[in-house]
Amino acid sequence: MKSGKVNLGWCRLKIRKFIRPRLCFVCYRYGHMARDCIDRDKIFCSRCGEEKHKAAECPNEMSCSNCKRLNLRLKEEVDIKHDVKSRLCESYLREIDFIREKIDYCKPVPKIQ
Repeated sequence: MKSGKVNLGWCRLKIRKFIRPRLCFVCYRYGHMARDCIDRDKIFCSRCGEEKHKAAECPNEMSCSNCKRLNLRLKEEVDIKHDVKSRLCESYLREIDFIREKIDYCKPVPKIQ
């Protein structure tokens, strides 16, 4: 795994870690899925993060609701002028780092002979 390659049959393939944070498509927050969302009965906009309208009919400027919360919570000034589903979102990148830290790569169990 350290080399980033694996043998499969007669082929040697490149591999990489695939980390996908859970993003709720109801409230657009990380850490849970839509089926577990406590705000299931509400409508949120993925473009501006406000309630009661969808992105297709959004009159507001694009702003990430997760980065807005990050700025309020941590008193930081990260860029908020992007879609909540952007792969360049600071909240998304921090969520990936958080998940990476939680991954436990157990040592293999020694074979008993």
